[in-house]
Amino acid sequence: MNRFFRNVSLAVLVVCLASAAFAADERHPLTRALDYDTNLLLVLDLQLDNRQLGTLTAAVSTAARMVAASDRTGAGPGGDLLQQEFQALAEGRQLTGQQQAALEQLRAAEREQRGRLYAAADAQIKRLRRALSPQQAALIDWTAPPEVPAVPDESGALEELRNLAANLDHARGFLDRLRYAIPTLYIQTRQGRIDEFLREYYEPGTEEFLAARDWTIKLLDDARMVDEEQWPREAPAFASELLQRVGGLDEVEVEMRGPNNRARYNWWDLYYLLTDPQSPYMLQAMTGVAAPANRNADDNGQNNNNDNGADADAE
Repeated sequence: MNRFFRNVSLAVLVVCLASAAFAADERHPLTRALDYDTNLLLVLDLQLDNRQLGTLTAAVSTAARMVAASDRTGAGPGGDLLQQEFQALAEGRQLTGQQQAALEQLRAAEREQRGRLYAAADAQIKRLRRALSPQQAALIDWTAPPEVPAVPDESGALEELRNLAANLDHARGFLDRLRYAIPTLYIQTRQGRIDEFLREYYEPGTEEFLAARDWTIKLLDDARMVDEEQWPREAPAFASELLQRVGGLDEVEVEMRGPNNRARYNWWDLYYLLTDPQSPYMLQAMTGVAAPANRNADDNGQNNNNDNGADADAE
């Protein structure tokens, strides 16, 4: 069975498992179906691996609890006040001053509650952002709308610093391995090691990938010319320059500032994905069948060969 039919089978399985959520959903069936299709396309378009799918599942679970808590908080006499307003308008009479004051207080409380929900959802959206690769993140305009209160994301900033430190260590280790390789081994292995490193940031075989490979070779040649005594002081600058070139140093800051004209999706798309009551069922069906992490060209080639073999057997 080829990849097309596997994707179709996955979509059918997802729809079947999500049907359990339909009964408790008050939206029109057509609206539910359209929203579900939009969310499914977004997730499939991101091509999440199992680790990223787990992060999204956790974010959706957290969002579901937030929505439930918001609904419980919002339950109260507000419905009666709105009914009184509707009846007054229908009868052509004015509300009393006390009723108008109560309605204004109700609407202010609703705006505040909605702002808290948006802020909490924004924290989960940032959590998902940190789990994506630069290529995946480029599909989304991460600019939060004006309705989202500005809340300092201290935990997110700390995690970004940790990720930055890990990326710098990774780049330093990559440079060290090739810097200290003997000349013959360096010439023989540098392209393979460079390609392995760059696959984390570029699509293999693209013009950007090939240009980054040529640039990295020149950087490594320069690094191998640095004196041994100077290398401990020069290495951090080389690692920073490498990360700046491939986009691993400042990608978070750049992508979190919008707008992103290349994006196919925006903040609201992620918000509706996180808060849709069908999303947990959709992700439940997808868990365990996501693409493996750290895909590379060799793996893709092997998978294609396996697909062809399976198709041949089927014939």
